[in-house]
Amino acid sequence: MEAGTNLKALGTPIQLVVRIRPLLPSEERLGDLRISDNQRKIVLIEPNKIQGTVEDEYSFDYVYADASFDDLYERTLIPMLMQEDDLGAPGFMDGVNCAVLVFGNSRSGKTFTVEGNAAASASGSRDGVIPCLINGVFEILGERQGRIGGRRKSQQWRFQLSVQYVEIVDEKITDLLNPVKMELDVDEQGLADGLGIKNACRKLVNNRDELFHYFKTGQAARTTARSEFGPLSERAAAIFSIELHQVQTQPPSRSSDSPVVEHLYSRFLV
Repeated sequence: MEAGTNLKALGTPIQLVVRIRPLLPSEERLGDLRISDNQRKIVLIEPNKIQGTVEDEYSFDYVYADASFDDLYERTLIPMLMQEDDLGAPGFMDGVNCAVLVFGNSRSGKTFTVEGNAAASASGSRDGVIPCLINGVFEILGERQGRIGGRRKSQQWRFQLSVQYVEIVDEKITDLLNPVKMELDVDEQGLADGLGIKNACRKLVNNRDELFHYFKTGQAARTTARSEFGPLSERAAAIFSIELHQVQTQPPSRSSDSPVVEHLYSRFLV
């Protein structure tokens, strides 16, 4: 994002949404909760009480309760990926950096929300934030290729997609896409190029299957990291980064003999 960017034109900078998972068989229900205000408020109700108090109310931008990933994708991720209409804000595919940060208690469903069922997701279904993101990016890229391919040949558009995937455990960084273990450190000077982590590899991606391959490779590496470091610390976090570089060339105008070349750079972090 360049200096002087009109943040208001980009829409709401941060949205806070909640996804509620069902109880596990081993868990006991203590009290209840109700969702109100058009799916934007959670009211916690203590055991043996009919309703909650003002102190038990929590407001969010949206609450997903027993909702499918299709709903989450359409309502939350699509607006982050692209500008849907003239009134919408630009998204990742329009050159805007985006991020989804997932947090919660242990066993609250963070990993499933982010990764979903990889086997189902690879088939193209909506299942997990990262699989939804992968499928959505290539659906939009395919649509744009089709639209631009139907225009006159003097207008050209191309893109390059790359991915990085790292894990941080107790302040130690592991490159999940590099089988060779290397010492990784944060490089603040390199933040403009990738994740700003020295020696972190970047994989170029040509299609959806390749991106899913690197996603699953990183998942497998996280399993290895758990066995090396012992039980996965609650301070562990993974960052999946997709970087998109788009180049669109317009034919020369009446006032210039040179074609107009526009570069768009954007990054999506989960």
